[in-house]
Amino acid sequence: MKTYITPEKILEMTFGDNIPKIPEIVYIFFYKSMIKRVEQHFELEKAKFTRGDFYIEKNKKFGVVTNFGNGESGALMLAEELSAVGVKKVIAIGAVGSLSNDLKMEDTIIIESAFSQSNIGLVYDYKKEEVFTSNKQNQEIEEVLKKDNFEIKFVKTLSVPTIYRETEEEIEKAKQKNISVIEMEVFSLAMIFSLKNVEFSAIGCVSDVLDSEGWSFDDGFKKVFDCLENIFLKINK
Repeated sequence: MKTYITPEKILEMTFGDNIPKIPEIVYIFFYKSMIKRVEQHFELEKAKFTRGDFYIEKNKKFGVVTNFGNGESGALMLAEELSAVGVKKVIAIGAVGSLSNDLKMEDTIIIESAFSQSNIGLVYDYKKEEVFTSNKQNQEIEEVLKKDNFEIKFVKTLSVPTIYRETEEEIEKAKQKNISVIEMEVFSLAMIFSLKNVEFSAIGCVSDVLDSEGWSFDDGFKKVFDCLENIFLKINK
């Protein structure tokens, strides 16, 4: 399929012949404020990239990208460009909403597969309804976290294009597929990385819970950010 614009062309337009060397493993933070927390433990150097704010750990151990936009569009383009620059492993760290009585605030989750509310896969001729994250990488993350007494729950997610169309009908359809969490980007990220043979995992914690009264949120998200910071530090010992 011929396209007018490729991620390689965007890299060329952005960097010319001086495409930066990016670490093989990159973390995606859905919350920009997480950078300040990480900077308390690692020395990060800001680097130019195609989109968002990109940081590289001073010893080139890992890269971090954040502030690249919410939802499918930003996630798709970011995944394309990270793949094109040669990244081998990507781990997304963020919060999810719970649709299940078995998941409560601050529970730690690893997303094993994702579904799309908008059928965005059709744009890529990706006809599978469900896309899986890297089982190998997920197991490695689980082993590390369990050593620090984390209780890990593997979940399926529904990625939605907007929070304003989370209808009762859509939520019920999701529950019938044993989908227990909801967010906005994982399907798009997982789909592109699977097509590009990049290992991808999505981990995090529950920040809000849906019950008969509607959504309830972790007040101020402080406990959520504490949870996300702790997860990141444990897998980067």
